Amino acid sequence: MAPYYLIGKLAENPRGKRLQKYLAAVPTAEPPEGVGLCLASGQDYQSRTPVEQRKWLAWAARPGCALLLVPLFQTAVRHEPNGWELARLEAPPVLDATAHPVLRLTRPEISAYLVRGLAQTLSAPIDGGTRSQLSGLFRKHPDSGIFAATAIPVWSIALADHIPALTEWLSGWLALAGRPADATQPASPPSFEPTQRHYSVLFYLASGKFSSRAAALEALAWNDTFEFADADIPSLLDDLQSAGLIAGGTLTEAGRLTLLESPYRSYAEAYLNPPSL
Repeated sequence: MAPYYLIGKLAENPRGKRLQKYLAAVPTAEPPEGVGLCLASGQDYQSRTPVEQRKWLAWAARPGCALLLVPLFQTAVRHEPNGWELARLEAPPVLDATAHPVLRLTRPEISAYLVRGLAQTLSAPIDGGTRSQLSGLFRKHPDSGIFAATAIPVWSIALADHIPALTEWLSGWLALAGRPADATQPASPPSFEPTQRHYSVLFYLASGKFSSRAAALEALAWNDTFEFADADIPSLLDDLQSAGLIAGGTLTEAGRLTLLESPYRSYAEAYLNPPSL
């Protein structure tokens, strides 16, 4: 599971200390190097400079990263991205029986709601059970991470005996944050694309029988069929050998298929299937 982080001033106050206890969340002054869920105080984010906000947003745009602002917030002010804004609730929100336990347990402490700028998550655990928009998100594209804000006080003492419910609710945000690239999986090597000179070497090797690489090199150096004036013939052979198209001085089956599927197929058929006398 991706880790939890407390970013900025949230890690320094009693609410953040509770989250460190509830979630084993890691305090950090700046966005972490890896992926995960960063919890931050809404007021802390709102008070930061545009440059600092953009730094946090850049981290949240990475697949597998979720930046979730939690209470407290300044209300009736707009912020980037998308001019999001919260307003104060006159009374706790009305919840029905489908509301997640985290919402029900913290309902008396919910004092704000989103009025613009952030989309509903369409996640039943996060948005379900109320007509008030208590949470919302922004993402650059479907596969990116997310910037989000919630009026749910996830640091509430009311959740102290309900940590599994809290982690379940927070995991819903991570599920919305895209799929991180697997940094441990090596990148696939680029596929080999033969050049015209590679094809010339393949054609030449298809035209005769060469017992070894040395024999093929000698024949290619003296051939008068193809022009290799300034070519590095040993490197061409190395490329073809690495790609599995030749073995020594002989075409492999993959080499034959490469010629037959090349733009020079008509010539290849003549070389590979000469007419019988």
